[in-house]
Amino acid sequence: MRAIIVGTGRMGLVHALALRQNGITDVVGFDIDKEVRANFTSRTTLEARPASELGAYIKSEEFELAVIATTTPSKAQIVEQLIRSRKPNTILVEKPFADSLMRSRDLIQLANSQGVKLAVNHQIMFTRIFREIANHRKNHDVGAFVSLMVSGANFGLANKAAHYFEAFRVLAGNPLEGLIARLDSSPIRSHRGAEFSDFSGFLQGWSENDQLLTVDFSRKSRIGICFVVSFEFGK
Repeated sequence: MRAIIVGTGRMGLVHALALRQNGITDVVGFDIDKEVRANFTSRTTLEARPASELGAYIKSEEFELAVIATTTPSKAQIVEQLIRSRKPNTILVEKPFADSLMRSRDLIQLANSQGVKLAVNHQIMFTRIFREIANHRKNHDVGAFVSLMVSGANFGLANKAAHYFEAFRVLAGNPLEGLIARLDSSPIRSHRGAEFSDFSGFLQGWSENDQLLTVDFSRKSRIGICFVVSFEFGK
């Protein structure tokens, strides 16, 4: 199998090593930053090309898998370009893969229409705390999942709060069916830099089985995260 990785920074390196562990070594990376490309090659021994060459590569080469690990503003455009090329049958993209729900839905529909598998990378189920929760549920009768409550530092809706949508799905076995949110009127600066913005606030969601998610990521919260998982027979 031949694969490409677009975005050869920290997550691009992680994906390159994961591909190698799974026997995929025919991999080419692309990035706008010369130093980042050099670091990628030195760490992986894989070729890394300037991002300006990506379009020509897509047109001229055959490959089955594309991994997108760039910053959010460029992900949707790259994903759409790859889907329309019909070159990769699978695209793995870091979250969030678009900057709006409408854009996300459009890309999902486009991928389905072209027969391309579009996978969004969520790793939360493999983290230590969620493995421990899963093992505890396996070995003890804690009853049905009831709710997840998170009170955190001012970590932003897109940056962190949205991660708990996936945490909820893992714990509940169901996705969120509905969501209400109260967001502060002015945006906050993202840790990713001055060109990125995010929002603070409060949200509550629920599944079709009335399992609840509550996340407080208000502007006044500064330090630490409290994470409470409630089951039928305990917390």
